[in-house]
Amino acid sequence: MHADNSIVGSNRNNWQSALASASLMTGLERNADVVQMASYAPLFANIDAWQWAPDMIWVDNLKSYGTPDYYVQKQFSTNKGTDVVSITLDEKNIIGQDGLYASAVTDQAKKN
Repeated sequence: MHADNSIVGSNRNNWQSALASASLMTGLERNADVVQMASYAPLFANIDAWQWAPDMIWVDNLKSYGTPDYYVQKQFSTNKGTDVVSITLDEKNIIGQDGLYASAVTDQAKKN
């Protein structure tokens, strides 16, 4: 994503950045045998005083809200599986060809 100085603060964490995070997360999920942990930083910012633009959760004196990246992280954290399932297209694993990223898991404990 290119820098646009007219967009500041919480507006930097948008659907485009969330899609980039989701594509990264598919790679982490596909490589779960070697990836032990992942984290997101920076996490919190005050709408009136912030240092980093891509913070995941924004607060002011009265409320807080999650950004699109928050919901990407939430989806991956609440839908973890126990086994990675291979996803192929033309007999090749989908790992970013033509901008397409994918991963799939099953959960043996939940039988889904």
